[in-house]
Amino acid sequence: MITSKLHSITHYKAIAQKSRGIQQSIINIFGSSAASAFSALALMLLSRFLGPAYFGQFSSAYALTLILARLNDLGLSVATSKLVPVASEDKQQALLSLIFRFRIALSGLIIVLGVIVSQFLPRFLLSDNSALILLAFLVCAATALFEHAQFALQALHRFKLAAILNASQGFLKLLFVVPFIFIIVQQAIPLKKVVLLIFTFYMISPGLPVILAKTIKSNLLPLSLHLPDTVNLNKIRLDIWKIAKHAGFGIVAAGIIENVDILFVQAYLSDYEAGLLGGVSRVALLLYVLAYALGNVLNPRVAKYKDWINLHKFWNKAWFIAALCVVGFILSMFVAPYLITYTIGQAYLPGLGLMRILLAAGFVTVAAIPFIALFYSYNLPWYFSVSGIVQLVIVLAGNGLLIPIFGVNAAVWTRLAARVVLLIMTITIARWQLIKITPTLEIEETN
Repeated sequence: MITSKLHSITHYKAIAQKSRGIQQSIINIFGSSAASAFSALALMLLSRFLGPAYFGQFSSAYALTLILARLNDLGLSVATSKLVPVASEDKQQALLSLIFRFRIALSGLIIVLGVIVSQFLPRFLLSDNSALILLAFLVCAATALFEHAQFALQALHRFKLAAILNASQGFLKLLFVVPFIFIIVQQAIPLKKVVLLIFTFYMISPGLPVILAKTIKSNLLPLSLHLPDTVNLNKIRLDIWKIAKHAGFGIVAAGIIENVDILFVQAYLSDYEAGLLGGVSRVALLLYVLAYALGNVLNPRVAKYKDWINLHKFWNKAWFIAALCVVGFILSMFVAPYLITYTIGQAYLPGLGLMRILLAAGFVTVAAIPFIALFYSYNLPWYFSVSGIVQLVIVLAGNGLLIPIFGVNAAVWTRLAARVVLLIMTITIARWQLIKITPTLEIEETN
């Protein structure tokens, strides 16, 4: 009787925990979707009213900031997600305070670096609006502040506040862009200065809700520099370092892979071509958002698969998703002109060819996600480092060597090549490991 009650209690607890998990996932997805929608709408409005040339300046500065934001991370977000949820209350405070201190220190170093490189970098990048370079290094701190607050809230399971914060910063981006649209239409300020103002307000938007929330209620967000005396701080520093030193390379590499092509185009070619690439990239980005969302669903699920039967079943499902991506790519070729016309505007139609190649790269990325998910079950941690290095080499070498010769087309073909190599490498290694863990069935011959 007692055993039966214990089983019932355990069963109901499991159901309640699962229900909370689903609820938290929905809240997280809602916050991310709202933020992405507001940000995407803001960028589409900008691309329409600025035109390819000036949007090229904005896109280049934006790409530089995103790379700098990954430098500010250096694996600290992964350390937050892994260490904070399982730590005691005092240790949680120490972890978050130390990581916050590291973030501030990295922001300071990036600003100092910006003051130095802004003296000579305009010779190669953004020479027509060189103030954007120093601005990119300065406003990176706002993104770092927002990201630390986001990861800290999620690690503490305060998902509602994290979702509100995320949606708020996306809404602020759109809110700041709208008045500048009227300024552009009225031609009240030269577009060069408008780009500087828009970029500044757009990039500080993530930090404003964090500062506002902290001002309204000081203990609302875990943004404290206080270090408790009740824990071993040296041990906590070592724990952070053990995770950050491995995760840091992958995070920085991902930031470079996703954004460096626009910088190469702007440096070697022109603002106009950078604007074309930046504009069509914003539309194709929807596929990368889909890939990210698919990975968030599949990775934790496949991580639980430890038997070869379930892994074989998932292997077949992965091929089904890949087949859907082929169908999706074929259909996208027909709707690509309309996607450009009704989102970023007809001025970007010369980038239709670029768009189609980027859509191909996007569908290849989505197709790779299920196969990548298998590595969350496999014990092959080196795969993530090797795949990151391979893509980084292809992207840097392809853009650096081919853009001066073949122009902006080389940037999108390089991105597609990197994704195709990732897909082939992932499928090959995943199949090799799947065969390795599948038991050999010996068939006895009967007379």
